[in-house]
Amino acid sequence: GLPGDIRVSFEFFPPRTDPLMEQLWDVVTTLAPLRPSFVSVTYGAGGSTRDRTHGTVARIIKEARLPAAAHLTCVAASKAEIQ
Repeated sequence: GLPGDIRVSFEFFPPRTDPLMEQLWDVVTTLAPLRPSFVSVTYGAGGSTRDRTHGTVARIIKEARLPAAAHLTCVAASKAEIQ
């Protein structure tokens, strides 16, 4: 980049429904040209959207080709669930 360029990252919350997932995907593809350093996808309260978090991260990496990570919340999770 050029001197003075800024680097950004984005954090997303995984949607609970398929229609909202498609809306999120529209946002991801809109923001992708900004070339964020990375994006993260958080868990819902108490890990309520854990499966959607993983699926969303995997899709962002595969289809949008952006560095992505799950924002892990380990509160109230067993050691086995974390592993």
